[in-house]
Amino acid sequence: MDRVLKIVYDKWVKDIPLPNGIHPLIANKIIEELANTSLTRNEALSVARQLADQAGCPYRDHDNFYRHFENNFDRSQIIDVSQIQDDDAIYLFPMEYKRSINTLFANYQIGNTYYTFLDTIDSTLLKHIQSGKVKIVVNHIHDPLSDYIKFKEFEDYLERYNVDPTNTIVVNGCGSVNPGKIKTSIGYLFLQESAEKMASFPTKGDLGYISDNVKPEDLNPAVSRHKKFLCFNRNYKEHRVVLLYLMLKNDMLKDSTFSFIHKLSPRDIVSSLDKFYPQFKDDPDYEKLSSIMVDTTPYEIDTQNLPTDSKKSFATNTNKKEIYLDSYFHILPETDFRAGGTFLSEKTFRPIQNLQPFLLIGQPNSLKILKDFGFKTFHPYINESYDAEMDDRARMLLIEAEIKKLANMSLNDLHTLYYSLTDILIHNQNHLKTFLRYNPYSVFVDSLDTFYPKGT
Repeated sequence: MDRVLKIVYDKWVKDIPLPNGIHPLIANKIIEELANTSLTRNEALSVARQLADQAGCPYRDHDNFYRHFENNFDRSQIIDVSQIQDDDAIYLFPMEYKRSINTLFANYQIGNTYYTFLDTIDSTLLKHIQSGKVKIVVNHIHDPLSDYIKFKEFEDYLERYNVDPTNTIVVNGCGSVNPGKIKTSIGYLFLQESAEKMASFPTKGDLGYISDNVKPEDLNPAVSRHKKFLCFNRNYKEHRVVLLYLMLKNDMLKDSTFSFIHKLSPRDIVSSLDKFYPQFKDDPDYEKLSSIMVDTTPYEIDTQNLPTDSKKSFATNTNKKEIYLDSYFHILPETDFRAGGTFLSEKTFRPIQNLQPFLLIGQPNSLKILKDFGFKTFHPYINESYDAEMDDRARMLLIEAEIKKLANMSLNDLHTLYYSLTDILIHNQNHLKTFLRYNPYSVFVDSLDTFYPKGT
């Protein structure tokens, strides 16, 4: 990147920029609350987050863009609106939304005032955005972006405010191609965050216990483990319902440490299987397996004491070393399964952190991306042809074949397989450590010269 980057915030408390997208009435309450305090930026943002949430602010969720920009660039490049100059720098206005992209063009109410995203922006800054001097960066790097169909509505909304959609970039975590005017880029946030968390262990996590990773010196071929498989499922996802069905069908749960933090209904099961595993219609055991799924969910490992609302989204700073040391193989259900981009969350890097081989139930090319980053996978011990299959239903059948193969192995066979893979496992863990200073926005930064060539 040859040109200077500057990121712009239009609401500040002393020298601390508030997240963009907060309505001025809410921002004024936050500024008033913090005006006479001497807090760190993180402490100030915690207060800001509470007050914004209380007021129903639909914007500002994570703080990744600012954090990584500050870590990788000069602090003087984070500026107020008044510091925008007539120069060749690229000025970026970063913001985040909660839930879906609809948030960016929906109407919201505060008191008797109705507003949308662009109504929250300082009028001087809005003119800079309308002129193209400042580019909007929608930061969605923390999740896959699946609602591209809504981009056209967002484009129409921008144009109603005389904002050229080509001056808006969505940085997302899956890299799907947007066919419209809005530009898109990709970033792998959890590659860096997983290395960062690993470096912080051992530490007390939010679930109350000491979190730590399995280390090479913890491995002992003379000690047998009690479980074949470890599998975490948090929020309801259709492909995770299919995974539970396949694990029950292949009698794997008794040999697994397994979580599924959702109470399933018959409707959940039918709609999920119909989408990714329509073969269930010919399965004579379907009714029995479906009844078991309804009767026995949820399954929990270490979240029993959390309030129900907290189970939908809890911190990822927990890692129970003991359960990894008592199981051989990781069945890894990622956030998304549908073809159309590839998202790698912290779930992908947990077995890497903890020296476990894995079968990845996710989007196509997930393993390819890991290998492109220098990680090793488990072919020929695992048939990884599923990773290249773009048809979701066909990919699920390939995964089912590997699940059956693993299910038919004895504990002794898995023990032998595991210890034949330790060179790969240790390589992957050591390699993950090298991403501690990785900037997940590097692809985005490198793309800016292509998006906005000098002189345009």
